[in-house]
Amino acid sequence: MRPAYPWLFLGGFCVALLWPLCIGRTLYWGDILLYFAPMYDYLAESLRQRVVPLWNPHVLCGQPFVGNPQMSVFYPATLALIWLDTWNYTGLTSLVHLWLAGALAYIYLRRWTAEAFAALAGACVYMGNAFLLGKLQFPPMLQSAAWLPGLLWSADRVLDAPGAHSSLLLAACVGMVLLAGHAQIAYIALLCMLGYVVMRLCNARQSQREAGAFFWRRARYLAVALVLGGGLSAVHVLPALQLTMTSSRLHLNPWDTNRFTLEPKHLLTLILPSFLGHPASGDYWGGETPWEPALFAGWLPLLLAALVVRRRWPDCTVRFWTCMALLGIWLAFGVWGGLYLGAYYLLPGLANFHDPARFLLWTVWALSVLTALGLSGLRATTPVRAGILAGVIVPLWFYGLQWNPFASGADLRTVVRRVVSDGRAPALSGTNLRIYYPAHKVYWNRHVTDGYSDYGNASEPGLRLWVSTLLPNLPLFGREKITAGYEPVPVAAVTDVDAGARTTWRRNDPVFLHYMRVVQAGLIRLPVGCAGARPYATTVERRSGEGIVSLKVVPAPPSVWVTRRAQYTAGTKRTLAAMSNPGFDPTQVALIDRGDVAAIIPERFHTDVPAASVMLQKATRHAFHARVDAGDAPAFLTVASTAYPGWWARVDTRLQRPLRAYGAFLGVPLPPGTHQVRVEYRPFVYRLGLYLSLTTLSAMTAIRVCCSVRSRRFRTAVHR
Repeated sequence: MRPAYPWLFLGGFCVALLWPLCIGRTLYWGDILLYFAPMYDYLAESLRQRVVPLWNPHVLCGQPFVGNPQMSVFYPATLALIWLDTWNYTGLTSLVHLWLAGALAYIYLRRWTAEAFAALAGACVYMGNAFLLGKLQFPPMLQSAAWLPGLLWSADRVLDAPGAHSSLLLAACVGMVLLAGHAQIAYIALLCMLGYVVMRLCNARQSQREAGAFFWRRARYLAVALVLGGGLSAVHVLPALQLTMTSSRLHLNPWDTNRFTLEPKHLLTLILPSFLGHPASGDYWGGETPWEPALFAGWLPLLLAALVVRRRWPDCTVRFWTCMALLGIWLAFGVWGGLYLGAYYLLPGLANFHDPARFLLWTVWALSVLTALGLSGLRATTPVRAGILAGVIVPLWFYGLQWNPFASGADLRTVVRRVVSDGRAPALSGTNLRIYYPAHKVYWNRHVTDGYSDYGNASEPGLRLWVSTLLPNLPLFGREKITAGYEPVPVAAVTDVDAGARTTWRRNDPVFLHYMRVVQAGLIRLPVGCAGARPYATTVERRSGEGIVSLKVVPAPPSVWVTRRAQYTAGTKRTLAAMSNPGFDPTQVALIDRGDVAAIIPERFHTDVPAASVMLQKATRHAFHARVDAGDAPAFLTVASTAYPGWWARVDTRLQRPLRAYGAFLGVPLPPGTHQVRVEYRPFVYRLGLYLSLTTLSAMTAIRVCCSVRSRRFRTAVHR
């Protein structure tokens, strides 16, 4: 087979799996529309303005953008957003990374198989299995999973020929899998690579006379590669780790992590892919989601895998990948399987992830390897091998087409533009206020949870119905600021405040107004059927076509405000309890976390004097600038943006850290007099990560250049 044919074949198979993307259609279903497309749209706008979006002020009262583990801001492919719109970008990155997954799998498998047909069969199994195709609505998952074969191939290079060049190659693959933007898939892929390396080292040591020297030389280069890969991705990893430390993810118990799991009935889809039905046919009955436990990889791959296990079981490679396939299934059962519960306590970092079904990545990859090894061991003519290859890819293509519905790119752009334009809130025009969505679960249940009844409805009315619901994070398309929204790793304090607000809303408690003032919400938007009489809101807009009504909060909360009195609390729960007091007024009394204020605010802060005045002069995505006249006594300025490490306050020329106000927001103590106050997000951990990444990239470049120069000199000396 000529050198170019495998790449063209894999490209053709990729196009066959996603052919609608090549004729102007686009992926839109599920998380792509509800989360990734709005976030990518915001990221693209920032990149075109040559700004790194450190902070996202539009969701959950403000959240870190650099640090969001699913936003691959520094992944090389993200640069395409400068030239492409969101819909073209998601389609292109899906095509490129699906092909990349197959290409890297082919490179790895070609080393372990005797001929190209076997490597192509294994690569096609990895490209076309249900696990990978079912993750196209999560672009970072596909991006990270595509690099798994690259990790194994580069690890082989280090083990076979340890040196600077092979170590740099592995470091680049480690950096790419981490920068790709899905921490859990990267974690699972790195665990797979480490297990593979241990297997190869243990097997190789049995036949080495100088086992110690053999082992430590390779271990040294592997360790250098891991350190360089971590340093290369530090600009993404360090902010993500900091965000994890402040989120509820840090405290997940085994039952919290046990969200999407594999059930015994899902194993039947290995042989009968339609046994549990499918959202595309409207008859799915297999559980909460069909995408997470999907693992169909074809029938011939199962037969070839069984054949190679039977014939070559003493081979350590066959045994290893067989065990990895079974371990992936066992871990995917979650807590109920038992093994995952032990891994939860023994594997560092696993407790920060949920959805054990994602360990099926090991299973589908192991099936890909065993398929290639099984076909490689067959004594058959070239036409027979070609027929087997066709028998591998046809079922994958046939069943793979149903996993991802497509919509017209032109229709989707038009619908989003119209709905965003129609949905702009005139009541908030020219203000810095937010919109509160108390009943988003009504839409979520109707469109997602209730049987996926409208799955694949890509007509313009169907798209408009989806977009007009303004589910999280769709308002980000119009750059509206919302108090809620979805983040995979949110700051825990602001989600606690949001939970308190939803509780008081359901009870129709007048205390709900306190929360609206604190989170700076000037408008409440909800389905018409959920809008009842509310004493603190008046109807300002009704869109009967979409079934949406908007209520204006009365009185409208201030954008920033100054208080004269303080009440000290300890922890978010006590803060919410104090805010639930009917006599409490957040515009008159500041709730300050006692742990932040031990020696900062003097007792004379507790004084009753005429109110101070404040004027918000400028608000950007990363900063607030206000002029405050505190008068003759100290005052306390509150900015309703999520308190998070990295925010700094400059009062005139004095720099200080903001305090935590009302459990989750930024507060700045002010001395008497008139002041220019600037509150700005300048995270140190981002600057540290950027420094480490650039330093590592420079070091890797220098090492590569030195190796090339030395190699050139060596070749010149040999020729002489």
